[in-house]
Amino acid sequence: MSGFTLILTFWLSAVIALSFAADPADVIFTFNDKNATLTCNATDNNSYYVGWYHLGQSVTGTRYTVTNLTHVTVLVITSPTREDSGEYVATFLKTGGTQENCTIKYTATPLVLDLAKSKNLEKDQDLDLHCDVKGYPGSVVSWSRDGIDLTNTTSRVTLKNDGIVENAYLHIKSLEYSDEGTYKCTAYSKHFNFSHSKSLVIRVKNPIAWVWPLVGILVEIIVLAVIIFACSKFDKRRLIQTEQNDLYRNEGHGTRNHGAEKTD
Repeated sequence: MSGFTLILTFWLSAVIALSFAADPADVIFTFNDKNATLTCNATDNNSYYVGWYHLGQSVTGTRYTVTNLTHVTVLVITSPTREDSGEYVATFLKTGGTQENCTIKYTATPLVLDLAKSKNLEKDQDLDLHCDVKGYPGSVVSWSRDGIDLTNTTSRVTLKNDGIVENAYLHIKSLEYSDEGTYKCTAYSKHFNFSHSKSLVIRVKNPIAWVWPLVGILVEIIVLAVIIFACSKFDKRRLIQTEQNDLYRNEGHGTRNHGAEKTD
């Protein structure tokens, strides 16, 4: 029984040692904001500020300014971007070593970063696309080709998370010619009821496509050779015919002249 009491006492001490301040309202990112201001209040006036953390990392750098009052800390982010969005935690310590955390969410609507305008792949190659989305809270991505949704329902199509965004990766195994088209990734945020999308064109080439221009050139050469040969044959025949006509005229003229001389 004494052992159970000891464990219970230790557990209660651990719970009491860590308390949480009332979380403030979310701060929303706005494009072209000069600054973003995040404020956290400790619940105990005897608390003192320890540090700000973003994604588990201490917030440091020239873009961040921290102002501390008795039990209030203010973090100002200069020239914020969507990369700065996420959960921020301000940590306070009370007298006796009790830690108090204040969490504030810096939210931002989803933004899909630019994709390549197009990609050329060969038949039977694999297609891998990443829909890189910025914003917080995390979004859910949907993929489509020429307006038709792509899902995990076939063995050739696979959608995967990137650790933050759901379905951010699209993988298509062994491309076919029918996989050509305009691919679009759309990021949807339930928090904001807002979506953003980007598109790119995928072309599937024949592995021996390089042969066709060569075949075209060869055909042109053959046609040109046939034309030249036909023209040369025609010119030769015309030359022979001309020579025969000249010879005939000359022979006929000579016969008439010879007859005239005899008459005289």
